[in-house]
Amino acid sequence: MTENALKSQKRILTDATMTSGNLLPNNTPKKRKLDVDEPSARLSVPPRSSAPKSFGSSQMQQKSRFEEDLEKLTQDINGLKESNAEKDQQWDRPPLGDFDPAKDNLCFQQIDVEEGESNGHTAVKLFGVTEKGNSVLLHVEGFRHYLYIAAPVGFHPEDVKPYTTFLEQRFGMHERMIHSVNLAQKENLYGFQGNLKSWYIKITVTEPKHIARLRNSLEKSIANYNYKGLWPSGDDGGIVTFDNIQYVLRFMIDTGVSGMSWVEAKAGDYQLVPEAKRQSNCQIEASMPYSSLIAHSHDGEWAKMAPLRILSFDIECAGRKGIFPEPNQDPVIQIANVVTRYGESKPFVRNVFVLDTCSLIVNTQIFEFKDEAKLLAAWQQFVQKVDPDVIIGYNIANFDFPYLLDRAKHLKCQQFPYLTRLPKIKSEAKETNFSSKQMGNRDTKSTNTNGRIQLDLLQLVQRDHQLRSYTLNSVCA
Repeated sequence: MTENALKSQKRILTDATMTSGNLLPNNTPKKRKLDVDEPSARLSVPPRSSAPKSFGSSQMQQKSRFEEDLEKLTQDINGLKESNAEKDQQWDRPPLGDFDPAKDNLCFQQIDVEEGESNGHTAVKLFGVTEKGNSVLLHVEGFRHYLYIAAPVGFHPEDVKPYTTFLEQRFGMHERMIHSVNLAQKENLYGFQGNLKSWYIKITVTEPKHIARLRNSLEKSIANYNYKGLWPSGDDGGIVTFDNIQYVLRFMIDTGVSGMSWVEAKAGDYQLVPEAKRQSNCQIEASMPYSSLIAHSHDGEWAKMAPLRILSFDIECAGRKGIFPEPNQDPVIQIANVVTRYGESKPFVRNVFVLDTCSLIVNTQIFEFKDEAKLLAAWQQFVQKVDPDVIIGYNIANFDFPYLLDRAKHLKCQQFPYLTRLPKIKSEAKETNFSSKQMGNRDTKSTNTNGRIQLDLLQLVQRDHQLRSYTLNSVCA
């Protein structure tokens, strides 16, 4: 369902409601006869004003606290429009304008990093947002994984090339696995070594998937990989390897990229991905070699934040009395959403997707649906249209996301699971386990939303506060 189709069903209440006064004809006063012995006769009833009300007079109804809070959200809305390129309740991101990759540097705050593929080889995907609010996916290519082993006594620089050939013969039976072998001086951090550096052999593989096989082979079977018998064959059975680090983390360490940091690609160092090869729905999708990537530290000018879009949502289910909602039986009757840009005090999107009908809500779009499957499909399109960078909620990890996915599966709403920034990747809820000294062992669920950050406020409250109850009412009290 497109945004225009949704807007045809929306209802907006912009001002406080007014109700006309009750008209009582003067010639027909309302009388009531009471028995003196009845308890109600002993109640003190204030006298009703006998002054007649003129036709057309009105009386202001007292607003609830909820209505007052909603009205405050849109006060000074004209100032919000003037200070931003986007209008109130406009879902789309700001346009790129005159962006020219041949002249303009690509600078953005990265919010999510993951392993991916570009041009047939492993690459690192950097998702982020520019200072103007445009979404970006940058494929960083050419970074290769590696490990270290201590160089044995008798291993010299002239042995590097023969040792490379030796490893290729052992591992490269079906495809090339070893990219290069080099000698480097490093210091072992395990135990005090007197700040002395020793020689280590750096073995780089062609693809990250080969690093596990290389490590296991060297550590468990020294007899087959003992070049010239230089390593002693003891009871330990293998060669000690160093830096058992995941590929993405190794990339971030070597390039200086830290969490939520700003990165930059100079004009001419990156190329836009052709439309036919695009993997995401980001406004800018480009690729570049990792050696040209500039990572800025969180200091001075680069301590700023991009105008991240933050979606806060909550669902309501029509559960049966005394039974916790089950996705194969109980429908989703409401999904409420608020979208805010980081640094702004007022949200620019406020809407509710409801099953059947709903009363008017001040300054809020209401989208009504007769069919639950259409409601879920429309909400999925809303998420893709508004394109949030951060998704927050209360207990969304263990309830909202898994329930929506299971309910959509039950209703055979096939398009719903595509909530990520990668149109071909589905969101799936999986069982995970979290363990720490502070919180102990916790069984939880994790739903992938590639390119978007998730923040479950329940987990944040459980980490920072010791409460007897973590229900939303208890936390907000």
